[in-house]
Amino acid sequence: MNTDNLLMQYQSEALEALKSMTNLGKPFEKVIMDVLKLFMAIPGKINFLQMGRYGQFSEQTYRNTFTKGNFDWFDFNQHLAEKVCTGSFLALAVDPSYIPKSGKKTPWFGKFWSGAAGEAKKGLELTGIGLMDVDNHECMTLGAFQTPDSMTLEDMDYNLIDWYREQLISRKDRLLPITRTAASHHQNHCCRCVLLQGNICPAFGKGGVQCRQPFEERRRAVLPYNRVSDRKTGSPEIV
Repeated sequence: MNTDNLLMQYQSEALEALKSMTNLGKPFEKVIMDVLKLFMAIPGKINFLQMGRYGQFSEQTYRNTFTKGNFDWFDFNQHLAEKVCTGSFLALAVDPSYIPKSGKKTPWFGKFWSGAAGEAKKGLELTGIGLMDVDNHECMTLGAFQTPDSMTLEDMDYNLIDWYREQLISRKDRLLPITRTAASHHQNHCCRCVLLQGNICPAFGKGGVQCRQPFEERRRAVLPYNRVSDRKTGSPEIV
């Protein structure tokens, strides 16, 4: 399938998801569809200025659309996920990610753990909630929430575990009808603590959630990997 066909399929499924949602006006629908196309087309950094430069509408139109904040992204993403995740074994994936960011004006800017760097670094943290299709090896994002910096958490009388728990429990009415199985990466100690040590399971009500560590055994396994080097001359070298 070539790029044009993939883009057409992407637009068709996105439009179908928008049509399934209620109380969306035509102008709002047109702007969102244009935004989704721009996210596929704009290389590098994407902001409202870039959207106004490459898109069909002005920069202020994009700003106003996102300022309203009444678009249900979870419902939109769930509709798309149901198209992809069609297996019989579904599970929720919860994984915070470090986002590099400079400056001091961005809300909740602070020091967060970076798994790639192996240390806490200045920036932002965004926790994604995804729907995994274990049978077909697919995963689609349902939603995400930002983690406050340490000072904000202290003012709220929260720690990281309290924050993760609060965010997941607040979404339980939307998550439980999808699946009652949840998982977190083995390197994510706070999320593992939330999911596996009884901090969230009782709060999800009767039946709770079945919490798993899908990557734990893989971490302990010995996985040989032969990589062909990028040498331009001579025979291929196995590293």
